[in-house]
Amino acid sequence: MSTARSTRCTRYVAACFALAGWLAAASAWAWIFSEHSDITVAALAEVRDRNSLEVLNTVAEALGLCPVGVEPCGAKVRMADLAAIAGDHSCTPAELGGLLLAARSDGEHWLHDVLGVAAETRGTLAEVLHDATAREAIRRRMHVQLQGADDLYVARALLDYSHFQLARLSIARGDLAAYVAAAVRAGEQANATAAYLNYHVAAVRLAASSRSRPVKERTDWLIRAVLAEAFALHFLEDSFSAGHLVGHWGDDATRLGSHDHYSRTGVEVVSWRRPSDPFIAHGDAFLSDSEARAVAAAVAASLEQVLAAATRDDRAGALASDLFGALTEEQYNSCAREDVPGGLTALAGSSSVYAVLGEMPVPAARYPALTRVRAEKGLFFGASASLATAYSDSPSTDHKFSGEGRVAFRLGYGAAGIAVDPLNAQAFGEAGVLGQHVTGPVQSSNFTGFTFRLRAPGSVMLVDGLVAVALAEALKPDCIWCISWATHAAGGGFGKIWKSRPLFGEISWQFSALRDVTFNWFRGSGADGDRFEFLVPVLTCRGLFPIVGEKWSQSTDGYLDIGPSFYFGLEHDAHFGAFVQVAIASRIFP
Repeated sequence: MSTARSTRCTRYVAACFALAGWLAAASAWAWIFSEHSDITVAALAEVRDRNSLEVLNTVAEALGLCPVGVEPCGAKVRMADLAAIAGDHSCTPAELGGLLLAARSDGEHWLHDVLGVAAETRGTLAEVLHDATAREAIRRRMHVQLQGADDLYVARALLDYSHFQLARLSIARGDLAAYVAAAVRAGEQANATAAYLNYHVAAVRLAASSRSRPVKERTDWLIRAVLAEAFALHFLEDSFSAGHLVGHWGDDATRLGSHDHYSRTGVEVVSWRRPSDPFIAHGDAFLSDSEARAVAAAVAASLEQVLAAATRDDRAGALASDLFGALTEEQYNSCAREDVPGGLTALAGSSSVYAVLGEMPVPAARYPALTRVRAEKGLFFGASASLATAYSDSPSTDHKFSGEGRVAFRLGYGAAGIAVDPLNAQAFGEAGVLGQHVTGPVQSSNFTGFTFRLRAPGSVMLVDGLVAVALAEALKPDCIWCISWATHAAGGGFGKIWKSRPLFGEISWQFSALRDVTFNWFRGSGADGDRFEFLVPVLTCRGLFPIVGEKWSQSTDGYLDIGPSFYFGLEHDAHFGAFVQVAIASRIFP
Protein backbone atom coordinates (compact mmCIF):
# COMPACT_ATOMS: atom_id res chain seq x y z
CA MET A 1 0.00 0.00 0.00
CA SER A 2 1.36 3.43 -0.91
CA THR A 3 2.15 6.01 1.76
CA ALA A 4 -0.62 8.28 0.42
CA ARG A 5 -3.15 5.48 0.52
CA SER A 6 -2.07 4.42 4.01
CA THR A 7 -2.41 7.99 5.27
CA ARG A 8 -5.85 8.27 3.75
CA CYS A 9 -6.97 5.00 5.32
CA THR A 10 -5.83 6.22 8.74
CA ARG A 11 -7.69 9.47 8.18
CA TYR A 12 -10.76 7.54 7.06
CA VAL A 13 -10.94 5.43 10.21
CA ALA A 14 -10.65 8.48 12.44
CA ALA A 15 -12.99 10.72 10.50
CA CYS A 16 -15.78 8.24 9.89
CA PHE A 17 -16.23 7.58 13.58
CA ALA A 18 -15.89 11.25 14.47
CA LEU A 19 -18.84 12.06 12.26
CA ALA A 20 -21.19 9.90 14.30
CA GLY A 21 -21.19 12.34 17.19
CA TRP A 22 -21.84 15.32 14.93
CA LEU A 23 -24.63 14.00 12.71
CA ALA A 24 -27.43 15.42 14.78
CA ALA A 25 -26.06 18.93 14.40
CA ALA A 26 -25.57 18.77 10.65
CA SER A 27 -28.67 18.14 8.57
CA ALA A 28 -27.74 19.94 5.36
CA TRP A 29 -27.75 16.89 3.12
CA ALA A 30 -30.83 16.57 0.94
CA TRP A 31 -31.04 13.92 -1.76
CA ILE A 32 -28.14 11.58 -1.24
CA PHE A 33 -25.32 11.50 -3.80
CA SER A 34 -26.78 8.68 -5.90
CA GLU A 35 -30.22 10.33 -5.98
CA HIS A 36 -28.75 13.64 -7.17
CA SER A 37 -26.91 11.72 -9.89
CA ASP A 38 -29.93 9.65 -10.94
CA ILE A 39 -32.11 12.76 -11.22
CA THR A 40 -29.50 14.48 -13.39
CA VAL A 41 -29.03 11.37 -15.54
CA ALA A 42 -32.76 11.45 -16.31
CA ALA A 43 -32.58 15.15 -17.15
CA LEU A 44 -29.55 14.70 -19.42
CA ALA A 45 -31.42 11.97 -21.28
CA GLU A 46 -33.77 14.71 -22.51
CA VAL A 47 -30.89 16.55 -24.21
CA ARG A 48 -31.11 15.38 -27.82
CA ASP A 49 -30.06 18.47 -29.73
CA ARG A 50 -26.75 17.80 -31.48
CA ASN A 51 -25.28 21.22 -30.73
CA SER A 52 -26.24 20.96 -27.04
CA LEU A 53 -24.64 17.54 -26.75
CA GLU A 54 -21.52 18.91 -28.39
CA VAL A 55 -21.35 21.64 -25.74
CA LEU A 56 -21.67 19.13 -22.90
CA ASN A 57 -19.13 16.74 -24.34
CA THR A 58 -16.65 19.56 -25.00
CA VAL A 59 -16.81 20.42 -21.32
CA ALA A 60 -16.67 16.74 -20.34
CA GLU A 61 -13.47 16.22 -22.36
CA ALA A 62 -11.84 19.33 -20.90
CA LEU A 63 -12.59 18.25 -17.32
CA GLY A 64 -11.83 14.55 -17.82
CA LEU A 65 -15.46 13.46 -17.43
CA CYS A 66 -17.33 10.68 -19.17
CA PRO A 67 -19.10 11.73 -22.37
CA VAL A 68 -22.81 12.29 -21.85
CA GLY A 69 -24.80 9.08 -22.19
CA VAL A 70 -21.80 6.75 -21.90
CA GLU A 71 -22.46 4.08 -19.26
CA PRO A 72 -20.55 2.54 -17.59
CA CYS A 73 -17.45 4.72 -17.67
CA GLY A 74 -15.12 3.14 -15.14
CA ALA A 75 -13.59 5.39 -12.51
CA LYS A 76 -14.34 8.64 -14.33
CA VAL A 77 -16.69 11.25 -12.93
CA ARG A 78 -19.89 11.56 -14.94
CA MET A 79 -21.50 14.83 -16.00
CA ALA A 80 -24.50 13.73 -13.93
CA ASP A 81 -22.32 13.55 -10.81
CA LEU A 82 -21.52 17.28 -10.90
CA ALA A 83 -24.80 18.28 -9.25
CA ALA A 84 -24.09 15.80 -6.44
CA ILE A 85 -20.53 17.05 -5.90
CA ALA A 86 -21.59 20.70 -5.96
CA GLY A 87 -22.71 22.03 -2.60
CA ASP A 88 -21.95 18.87 -0.61
CA HIS A 89 -18.33 18.30 -1.65
CA SER A 90 -17.43 21.78 -2.93
CA CYS A 91 -18.58 25.30 -2.07
CA THR A 92 -18.05 27.31 -5.28
CA PRO A 93 -17.99 26.53 -9.01
CA ALA A 94 -14.26 27.33 -9.11
CA GLU A 95 -13.61 24.84 -6.29
CA LEU A 96 -15.65 22.23 -8.13
CA GLY A 97 -13.60 22.76 -11.29
CA GLY A 98 -10.33 22.44 -9.41
CA LEU A 99 -11.57 19.29 -7.72
CA LEU A 100 -12.43 17.65 -11.05
CA LEU A 101 -9.07 18.50 -12.58
CA ALA A 102 -7.25 17.17 -9.52
CA ALA A 103 -9.21 13.90 -9.64
CA ARG A 104 -8.48 13.54 -13.36
CA SER A 105 -4.73 13.55 -12.75
CA ASP A 106 -4.74 11.58 -9.49
CA GLY A 107 -6.22 8.10 -9.50
CA GLU A 108 -6.13 8.03 -5.68
CA HIS A 109 -7.83 11.38 -5.16
CA TRP A 110 -10.47 11.33 -2.43
CA LEU A 111 -13.20 12.15 -4.93
CA HIS A 112 -12.87 8.62 -6.31
CA ASP A 113 -13.53 7.29 -2.79
CA VAL A 114 -16.68 9.46 -2.67
CA LEU A 115 -17.87 7.91 -5.94
CA GLY A 116 -17.24 4.46 -4.49
CA VAL A 117 -19.34 5.22 -1.42
CA ALA A 118 -22.13 6.54 -3.64
CA ALA A 119 -22.12 3.40 -5.78
CA GLU A 120 -22.15 1.15 -2.73
CA THR A 121 -25.03 3.09 -1.20
CA ARG A 122 -27.09 2.89 -4.40
CA GLY A 123 -26.68 -0.88 -4.45
CA THR A 124 -27.51 -1.33 -0.76
CA LEU A 125 -30.66 0.78 -1.02
CA ALA A 126 -31.80 -1.30 -3.98
CA GLU A 127 -31.53 -4.42 -1.82
CA VAL A 128 -33.72 -3.18 1.07
CA LEU A 129 -36.45 -1.71 -1.18
CA HIS A 130 -39.20 -0.27 1.09
CA ASP A 131 -37.69 -1.05 4.50
CA ALA A 132 -37.76 2.50 5.91
CA THR A 133 -35.68 1.74 9.00
CA ALA A 134 -33.00 0.06 6.91
CA ARG A 135 -32.94 2.95 4.44
CA GLU A 136 -32.42 5.44 7.25
CA ALA A 137 -29.58 3.34 8.65
CA ILE A 138 -27.97 3.12 5.20
CA ARG A 139 -28.22 6.89 4.80
CA ARG A 140 -26.60 7.42 8.20
CA ARG A 141 -23.79 4.98 7.39
CA MET A 142 -23.26 6.69 4.02
CA HIS A 143 -22.70 10.05 5.76
CA VAL A 144 -20.12 8.43 8.03
CA GLN A 145 -18.35 6.89 5.04
CA LEU A 146 -18.39 10.14 3.07
CA GLN A 147 -16.79 12.01 5.94
CA GLY A 148 -14.12 9.35 5.93
CA ALA A 149 -13.47 10.01 2.26
CA ASP A 150 -13.89 13.81 2.32
CA ASP A 151 -12.36 15.56 5.34
CA LEU A 152 -14.51 18.68 4.94
CA TYR A 153 -17.85 16.94 4.41
CA VAL A 154 -19.29 17.84 7.80
CA ALA A 155 -17.67 21.27 7.89
CA ARG A 156 -19.46 22.24 4.68
CA ALA A 157 -22.79 21.19 6.14
CA LEU A 158 -22.62 23.21 9.33
CA LEU A 159 -23.99 26.36 7.67
CA ASP A 160 -26.73 24.74 5.66
CA TYR A 161 -29.44 27.29 4.90
CA SER A 162 -28.76 27.26 1.15
CA HIS A 163 -29.99 23.67 0.99
CA PHE A 164 -33.44 24.46 2.40
CA GLN A 165 -36.45 26.28 1.05
CA LEU A 166 -37.53 29.41 2.86
CA ALA A 167 -40.83 28.99 4.71
CA ARG A 168 -43.73 31.03 3.34
CA LEU A 169 -45.02 34.06 5.24
CA SER A 170 -48.48 35.24 4.11
CA ILE A 171 -47.88 34.07 0.53
CA ALA A 172 -50.59 32.15 -1.32
CA ARG A 173 -49.73 28.71 -2.66
CA GLY A 174 -50.03 29.91 -6.28
CA ASP A 175 -48.13 33.18 -6.03
CA LEU A 176 -44.66 32.20 -7.18
CA ALA A 177 -43.65 35.78 -8.02
CA ALA A 178 -44.33 36.92 -4.45
CA TYR A 179 -42.39 33.96 -3.07
CA VAL A 180 -39.37 34.59 -5.31
CA ALA A 181 -39.42 38.26 -4.31
CA ALA A 182 -39.36 37.25 -0.64
CA ALA A 183 -36.67 34.56 -1.12
CA VAL A 184 -34.23 36.88 -2.92
CA ARG A 185 -34.86 40.00 -0.83
CA ALA A 186 -31.65 41.76 0.20
CA GLY A 187 -30.49 40.57 3.61
CA GLU A 188 -32.77 37.50 3.58
CA GLN A 189 -31.43 34.25 5.01
CA ALA A 190 -29.70 32.07 2.44
CA ASN A 191 -32.10 29.56 0.89
CA ALA A 192 -32.32 27.03 -1.93
CA THR A 193 -34.43 29.20 -4.25
CA ALA A 194 -32.04 32.15 -4.08
CA ALA A 195 -29.01 29.88 -4.47
CA TYR A 196 -30.53 28.23 -7.54
CA LEU A 197 -31.41 31.52 -9.20
CA ASN A 198 -28.01 33.07 -8.54
CA TYR A 199 -26.02 30.20 -10.04
CA HIS A 200 -28.49 29.56 -12.88
CA VAL A 201 -28.59 33.14 -14.12
CA ALA A 202 -24.79 33.25 -13.93
CA ALA A 203 -24.65 30.04 -15.98
CA VAL A 204 -27.02 31.37 -18.64
CA ARG A 205 -25.01 34.57 -19.04
CA LEU A 206 -21.70 32.71 -19.19
CA ALA A 207 -23.11 30.35 -21.81
CA ALA A 208 -24.44 33.24 -23.90
CA SER A 209 -21.13 35.12 -23.61
CA SER A 210 -19.20 32.06 -24.80
CA ARG A 211 -20.65 32.51 -28.29
CA SER A 212 -18.82 35.77 -28.85
CA ARG A 213 -15.47 34.55 -27.52
CA PRO A 214 -12.53 33.41 -29.63
CA VAL A 215 -12.41 29.68 -30.24
CA LYS A 216 -9.55 29.19 -27.76
CA GLU A 217 -11.50 30.91 -24.98
CA ARG A 218 -14.96 29.54 -25.71
CA THR A 219 -14.37 26.23 -23.93
CA ASP A 220 -13.27 28.02 -20.76
CA TRP A 221 -16.50 30.04 -20.71
CA LEU A 222 -18.58 26.93 -21.34
CA ILE A 223 -16.81 25.17 -18.47
CA ARG A 224 -17.65 28.06 -16.15
CA ALA A 225 -21.27 27.96 -17.33
CA VAL A 226 -21.61 24.20 -16.73
CA LEU A 227 -19.97 24.38 -13.31
CA ALA A 228 -22.26 27.22 -12.24
CA GLU A 229 -25.27 25.30 -13.51
CA ALA A 230 -24.14 22.21 -11.58
CA PHE A 231 -24.49 24.27 -8.39
CA ALA A 232 -27.84 25.62 -9.55
CA LEU A 233 -29.12 22.11 -10.19
CA HIS A 234 -27.98 20.87 -6.78
CA PHE A 235 -30.10 23.45 -4.97
CA LEU A 236 -33.00 23.08 -7.41
CA GLU A 237 -33.03 19.33 -6.72
CA ASP A 238 -32.79 19.95 -2.97
CA SER A 239 -35.95 22.05 -3.20
CA PHE A 240 -37.99 18.93 -4.02
CA SER A 241 -36.89 16.97 -0.92
CA ALA A 242 -39.60 16.76 1.74
CA GLY A 243 -37.14 17.31 4.57
CA HIS A 244 -36.01 20.52 2.90
CA LEU A 245 -39.38 22.16 2.29
CA VAL A 246 -41.15 21.62 5.64
CA GLY A 247 -39.33 24.45 7.43
CA HIS A 248 -35.80 24.79 8.75
CA TRP A 249 -35.82 26.40 12.16
CA GLY A 250 -35.45 25.46 15.82
CA ASP A 251 -32.64 23.78 17.71
CA ASP A 252 -30.47 21.02 16.25
CA ALA A 253 -32.69 18.21 17.52
CA THR A 254 -35.85 19.78 16.07
CA ARG A 255 -34.27 20.50 12.72
CA LEU A 256 -32.87 16.98 12.45
CA GLY A 257 -36.06 15.33 13.68
CA SER A 258 -38.38 17.25 11.34
CA HIS A 259 -36.04 16.69 8.39
CA ASP A 260 -35.78 12.94 8.96
CA HIS A 261 -39.46 12.42 9.85
CA TYR A 262 -40.88 14.06 6.75
CA SER A 263 -38.21 12.60 4.48
CA ARG A 264 -39.29 9.16 5.61
CA THR A 265 -43.08 9.52 5.96
CA GLY A 266 -43.57 12.06 3.20
CA VAL A 267 -45.71 15.19 3.18
CA GLU A 268 -48.56 16.29 0.95
CA VAL A 269 -47.55 19.24 -1.23
CA VAL A 270 -48.55 20.99 -4.44
CA SER A 271 -46.41 22.62 -7.12
CA TRP A 272 -46.49 26.33 -7.81
CA ARG A 273 -47.88 25.64 -11.29
CA ARG A 274 -50.66 23.33 -10.06
CA PRO A 275 -51.80 24.53 -6.60
CA SER A 276 -54.93 22.34 -6.69
CA ASP A 277 -53.16 19.08 -7.59
CA PRO A 278 -51.56 17.62 -4.44
CA PHE A 279 -48.95 14.87 -4.36
CA ILE A 280 -46.72 13.23 -1.73
CA ALA A 281 -43.10 14.32 -1.56
CA HIS A 282 -40.41 12.27 0.20
CA GLY A 283 -36.82 13.03 1.08
CA ASP A 284 -33.26 11.79 1.38
CA ALA A 285 -32.84 8.09 0.55
CA PHE A 286 -36.59 7.76 -0.14
CA LEU A 287 -36.77 9.12 -3.70
CA SER A 288 -39.44 7.31 -5.72
CA ASP A 289 -39.41 6.83 -9.49
CA SER A 290 -42.34 9.23 -9.97
CA GLU A 291 -40.63 11.90 -7.85
CA ALA A 292 -37.37 11.43 -9.76
CA ARG A 293 -39.22 12.07 -13.03
CA ALA A 294 -40.83 15.23 -11.64
CA VAL A 295 -37.53 16.63 -10.37
CA ALA A 296 -35.77 15.65 -13.61
CA ALA A 297 -38.35 17.60 -15.63
CA ALA A 298 -37.48 20.79 -13.74
CA VAL A 299 -33.75 20.06 -14.04
CA ALA A 300 -34.09 19.46 -17.79
CA ALA A 301 -35.95 22.77 -18.21
CA SER A 302 -33.19 24.60 -16.36
CA LEU A 303 -30.37 22.89 -18.24
CA GLU A 304 -32.09 23.55 -21.56
CA GLN A 305 -31.98 27.31 -20.92
CA VAL A 306 -28.21 27.20 -20.39
CA LEU A 307 -27.61 25.08 -23.48
CA ALA A 308 -29.93 27.22 -25.57
CA ALA A 309 -28.01 30.33 -24.52
CA ALA A 310 -24.82 28.64 -25.70
CA THR A 311 -26.13 27.42 -29.05
CA ARG A 312 -29.07 29.55 -30.29
CA ASP A 313 -29.09 33.24 -31.10
CA ASP A 314 -32.86 33.61 -30.72
CA ARG A 315 -33.01 31.96 -27.27
CA ALA A 316 -29.88 33.70 -26.03
CA GLY A 317 -31.39 37.08 -26.79
CA ALA A 318 -34.75 36.25 -25.24
CA LEU A 319 -33.14 34.91 -22.07
CA ALA A 320 -30.86 37.93 -21.78
CA SER A 321 -33.88 40.21 -22.02
CA ASP A 322 -35.92 38.21 -19.52
CA LEU A 323 -33.10 38.10 -16.97
CA PHE A 324 -32.05 41.70 -17.48
CA GLY A 325 -31.40 43.69 -14.30
CA ALA A 326 -30.37 40.78 -12.08
CA LEU A 327 -26.89 40.85 -10.56
CA THR A 328 -25.30 37.51 -9.73
CA GLU A 329 -22.24 36.17 -7.92
CA GLU A 330 -20.69 33.37 -9.93
CA GLN A 331 -18.43 32.34 -7.04
CA TYR A 332 -21.03 32.67 -4.28
CA ASN A 333 -19.84 30.44 -1.39
CA SER A 334 -22.78 28.21 -0.49
CA CYS A 335 -20.99 26.83 2.58
CA ALA A 336 -20.12 30.14 4.20
CA ARG A 337 -22.70 32.75 3.21
CA GLU A 338 -25.67 33.23 5.55
CA ASP A 339 -27.43 35.79 3.33
CA VAL A 340 -28.74 35.61 -0.22
CA PRO A 341 -26.68 37.01 -3.09
CA GLY A 342 -27.49 40.65 -3.71
CA GLY A 343 -29.20 41.96 -6.83
CA LEU A 344 -31.67 39.14 -7.63
CA THR A 345 -34.93 41.02 -7.05
CA ALA A 346 -35.45 41.63 -10.79
CA LEU A 347 -36.09 37.89 -11.24
CA ALA A 348 -39.43 37.87 -9.38
CA GLY A 349 -41.43 38.40 -12.59
CA SER A 350 -39.24 36.41 -14.97
CA SER A 351 -41.04 33.96 -17.25
CA SER A 352 -37.81 31.95 -17.57
CA VAL A 353 -37.74 31.55 -13.79
CA TYR A 354 -41.38 30.48 -13.75
CA ALA A 355 -40.72 27.86 -16.46
CA VAL A 356 -38.40 26.04 -14.05
CA LEU A 357 -39.61 26.87 -10.54
CA GLY A 358 -43.24 26.35 -11.48
CA GLU A 359 -42.68 22.60 -11.07
CA MET A 360 -41.11 23.04 -7.62
CA PRO A 361 -43.12 22.05 -4.51
CA VAL A 362 -44.57 24.97 -2.63
CA PRO A 363 -42.67 25.17 0.69
CA ALA A 364 -44.54 24.87 3.97
CA ALA A 365 -45.92 27.94 5.69
CA ARG A 366 -44.19 29.36 8.76
CA TYR A 367 -47.55 30.03 10.40
CA PRO A 368 -49.36 27.77 10.95
CA ALA A 369 -46.36 25.44 10.77
CA LEU A 370 -46.40 21.74 10.09
CA THR A 371 -45.92 19.67 13.22
CA ARG A 372 -42.33 19.93 14.36
CA VAL A 373 -40.74 16.58 15.19
CA ARG A 374 -37.74 16.31 17.46
CA ALA A 375 -34.96 13.79 17.09
CA GLU A 376 -34.29 11.66 20.15
CA LYS A 377 -31.29 13.76 21.08
CA GLY A 378 -30.21 15.16 24.43
CA LEU A 379 -31.32 14.85 28.05
CA PHE A 380 -34.91 14.01 28.87
CA PHE A 381 -36.96 13.37 31.98
CA GLY A 382 -40.38 11.90 32.57
CA ALA A 383 -42.38 9.21 34.27
CA SER A 384 -43.44 5.65 33.57
CA ALA A 385 -46.21 3.39 34.75
CA SER A 386 -46.20 -0.36 34.26
CA LEU A 387 -48.12 -3.51 35.05
CA ALA A 388 -46.49 -6.93 35.19
CA THR A 389 -47.57 -10.48 35.82
CA ALA A 390 -45.10 -13.13 36.92
CA TYR A 391 -44.92 -16.84 37.66
CA SER A 392 -42.42 -18.44 40.02
CA ASP A 393 -41.96 -22.02 41.13
CA SER A 394 -40.67 -21.64 44.68
CA PRO A 395 -40.28 -25.00 46.45
CA SER A 396 -41.11 -23.51 49.87
CA THR A 397 -44.31 -21.60 49.11
CA ASP A 398 -47.59 -22.16 47.37
CA HIS A 399 -47.52 -18.66 45.87
CA LYS A 400 -47.13 -19.14 42.13
CA PHE A 401 -48.55 -16.05 40.44
CA SER A 402 -48.15 -12.38 41.20
CA GLY A 403 -49.15 -9.03 39.76
CA GLU A 404 -47.13 -5.84 40.07
CA GLY A 405 -47.76 -2.18 39.49
CA ARG A 406 -44.91 0.35 39.21
CA VAL A 407 -44.74 4.13 39.04
CA ALA A 408 -41.31 5.64 38.50
CA PHE A 409 -39.48 8.82 37.60
CA ARG A 410 -37.23 8.52 34.54
CA LEU A 411 -34.06 10.41 33.60
CA GLY A 412 -32.27 9.61 30.37
CA TYR A 413 -30.35 10.62 27.30
CA GLY A 414 -31.20 10.28 23.61
CA ALA A 415 -28.27 9.66 21.28
CA ALA A 416 -29.94 10.13 17.89
CA GLY A 417 -26.71 11.61 16.56
CA ILE A 418 -25.05 8.23 17.01
CA ALA A 419 -27.85 5.86 16.00
CA VAL A 420 -31.18 5.90 14.20
CA ASP A 421 -32.11 2.55 15.77
CA PRO A 422 -35.24 3.37 17.85
CA LEU A 423 -34.46 0.85 20.58
CA ASN A 424 -30.78 1.69 20.82
CA ALA A 425 -30.85 5.48 20.69
CA GLN A 426 -31.72 6.04 24.34
CA ALA A 427 -30.36 5.23 27.78
CA PHE A 428 -32.27 5.89 30.99
CA GLY A 429 -32.52 5.16 34.68
CA GLU A 430 -35.69 4.95 36.77
CA ALA A 431 -36.54 5.09 40.46
CA GLY A 432 -39.99 4.71 41.96
CA VAL A 433 -42.41 2.71 44.06
CA LEU A 434 -44.33 -0.48 43.41
CA GLY A 435 -46.92 -2.76 44.84
CA GLN A 436 -47.23 -6.52 44.45
CA HIS A 437 -50.15 -8.85 44.92
CA VAL A 438 -49.17 -12.52 45.34
CA THR A 439 -51.82 -15.21 44.93
CA GLY A 440 -51.90 -18.78 46.20
CA PRO A 441 -54.42 -21.58 46.84
CA VAL A 442 -54.59 -20.81 50.58
CA GLN A 443 -54.07 -17.07 50.93
CA SER A 444 -52.94 -13.98 49.09
CA SER A 445 -50.45 -11.35 50.20
CA ASN A 446 -49.71 -7.75 49.35
CA PHE A 447 -46.31 -6.10 49.41
CA THR A 448 -44.95 -2.65 48.70
CA GLY A 449 -41.44 -1.46 48.00
CA PHE A 450 -39.06 0.47 45.83
CA THR A 451 -38.12 -0.12 42.19
CA PHE A 452 -35.06 0.79 40.15
CA ARG A 453 -34.48 0.24 36.43
CA LEU A 454 -31.53 0.82 34.10
CA ARG A 455 -31.53 0.49 30.33
CA ALA A 456 -28.79 1.39 27.82
CA PRO A 457 -27.25 0.20 24.55
CA GLY A 458 -23.97 -1.66 24.72
CA SER A 459 -21.42 -3.58 22.74
CA VAL A 460 -21.94 -6.47 25.14
CA MET A 461 -24.02 -5.13 28.05
CA LEU A 462 -25.57 -1.89 29.26
CA VAL A 463 -22.66 -0.89 31.50
CA ASP A 464 -20.17 -0.55 28.65
CA GLY A 465 -22.79 1.29 26.59
CA LEU A 466 -23.40 3.85 29.32
CA VAL A 467 -19.70 4.57 29.55
CA ALA A 468 -19.30 4.68 25.76
CA VAL A 469 -22.15 7.12 25.11
CA ALA A 470 -21.11 9.36 28.01
CA LEU A 471 -17.51 9.56 26.81
CA ALA A 472 -18.49 10.02 23.14
CA GLU A 473 -20.84 12.92 23.85
CA ALA A 474 -18.49 14.56 26.36
CA LEU A 475 -15.22 14.27 24.42
CA LYS A 476 -16.38 13.94 20.78
CA PRO A 477 -13.44 14.37 18.34
CA ASP A 478 -10.92 14.43 21.18
CA CYS A 479 -11.61 10.73 21.78
CA ILE A 480 -12.07 8.97 18.46
CA TRP A 481 -12.13 5.49 19.96
CA CYS A 482 -14.90 6.59 22.36
CA ILE A 483 -17.12 7.52 19.42
CA SER A 484 -16.24 4.29 17.66
CA TRP A 485 -17.24 2.36 20.77
CA ALA A 486 -20.51 4.28 21.20
CA THR A 487 -21.43 3.89 17.53
CA HIS A 488 -20.86 0.15 17.71
CA ALA A 489 -22.95 -0.14 20.89
CA ALA A 490 -25.84 1.90 19.53
CA GLY A 491 -25.77 0.01 16.25
CA GLY A 492 -26.64 -3.31 17.87
CA GLY A 493 -23.42 -4.29 19.60
CA PHE A 494 -21.43 -7.46 19.06
CA GLY A 495 -22.64 -9.19 15.92
CA LYS A 496 -25.59 -6.74 15.86
CA ILE A 497 -27.34 -9.12 18.24
CA TRP A 498 -29.24 -6.25 19.88
CA LYS A 499 -30.23 -4.47 16.65
CA SER A 500 -33.93 -3.56 16.68
CA ARG A 501 -36.19 -4.75 13.89
CA PRO A 502 -39.54 -3.45 12.68
CA LEU A 503 -42.56 -5.50 13.70
CA PHE A 504 -45.42 -3.50 12.17
CA GLY A 505 -46.30 0.15 11.91
CA GLU A 506 -44.21 2.15 14.37
CA ILE A 507 -43.53 -0.86 16.60
CA SER A 508 -40.08 -2.46 16.75
CA TRP A 509 -38.76 -5.46 18.65
CA GLN A 510 -35.36 -6.31 20.03
CA PHE A 511 -33.42 -9.03 21.80
CA SER A 512 -32.73 -7.04 24.99
CA ALA A 513 -30.90 -9.40 27.36
CA LEU A 514 -28.01 -7.64 29.18
CA ARG A 515 -29.35 -4.27 28.02
CA ASP A 516 -32.13 -3.80 30.57
CA VAL A 517 -32.57 -4.75 34.23
CA THR A 518 -35.09 -3.88 36.96
CA PHE A 519 -34.39 -4.31 40.68
CA ASN A 520 -37.36 -4.41 43.07
CA TRP A 521 -36.98 -4.20 46.86
CA PHE A 522 -40.03 -5.32 48.84
CA ARG A 523 -40.09 -4.24 52.48
CA GLY A 524 -41.00 -7.06 54.86
CA SER A 525 -43.41 -6.84 57.80
CA GLY A 526 -43.66 -8.91 60.99
CA ALA A 527 -41.96 -12.22 60.54
CA ASP A 528 -41.40 -11.61 56.84
CA GLY A 529 -38.03 -10.25 55.91
CA ASP A 530 -37.23 -8.06 52.95
CA ARG A 531 -37.53 -9.65 49.52
CA PHE A 532 -35.62 -8.75 46.39
CA GLU A 533 -36.46 -9.28 42.76
CA PHE A 534 -34.57 -8.89 39.48
CA LEU A 535 -36.47 -8.64 36.20
CA VAL A 536 -34.30 -9.18 33.12
CA PRO A 537 -36.09 -8.63 29.79
CA VAL A 538 -35.03 -10.88 26.95
CA LEU A 539 -37.46 -9.58 24.31
CA THR A 540 -38.68 -5.99 24.14
CA CYS A 541 -41.22 -4.35 21.87
CA ARG A 542 -41.51 -0.58 21.71
CA GLY A 543 -44.12 1.59 20.08
CA LEU A 544 -42.17 4.60 18.81
CA PHE A 545 -44.22 7.73 18.35
CA PRO A 546 -42.86 11.02 16.98
CA ILE A 547 -41.52 13.50 19.53
CA VAL A 548 -43.51 16.60 18.69
CA GLY A 549 -43.07 20.23 19.61
CA GLU A 550 -40.35 22.85 19.64
CA LYS A 551 -38.00 23.46 22.55
CA TRP A 552 -39.90 21.62 25.32
CA SER A 553 -40.99 18.47 23.48
CA GLN A 554 -43.02 15.56 24.78
CA SER A 555 -43.52 11.98 23.65
CA THR A 556 -45.21 8.87 24.98
CA ASP A 557 -43.86 5.40 24.28
CA GLY A 558 -45.30 1.97 24.93
CA TYR A 559 -43.21 -1.05 25.95
CA LEU A 560 -43.77 -4.79 26.21
CA ASP A 561 -41.06 -6.80 28.00
CA ILE A 562 -40.78 -10.56 28.40
CA GLY A 563 -38.06 -12.37 30.30
CA PRO A 564 -36.89 -14.31 33.36
CA SER A 565 -37.08 -13.13 36.96
CA PHE A 566 -35.01 -13.99 39.99
CA TYR A 567 -36.17 -13.74 43.63
CA PHE A 568 -34.32 -14.00 46.92
CA GLY A 569 -34.56 -12.70 50.46
CA LEU A 570 -33.35 -13.14 54.04
CA GLU A 571 -36.34 -15.29 55.00
CA HIS A 572 -37.00 -16.85 51.64
CA ASP A 573 -35.28 -19.28 49.33
CA ALA A 574 -33.89 -18.09 46.01
CA HIS A 575 -35.88 -19.12 42.96
CA PHE A 576 -36.46 -18.27 39.33
CA GLY A 577 -39.54 -17.34 37.40
CA ALA A 578 -40.77 -15.47 34.35
CA PHE A 579 -42.62 -12.23 33.78
CA VAL A 580 -44.53 -10.20 31.19
CA GLN A 581 -44.67 -6.42 31.62
CA VAL A 582 -46.40 -3.60 29.77
CA ALA A 583 -45.41 0.01 30.36
CA ILE A 584 -46.22 3.50 29.22
CA ALA A 585 -43.55 6.16 29.54
CA SER A 586 -43.95 9.86 28.94
CA ARG A 587 -40.81 11.88 28.28
CA ILE A 588 -40.03 15.58 28.03
CA PHE A 589 -36.98 16.98 26.24
CA PRO A 590 -36.16 20.48 27.56
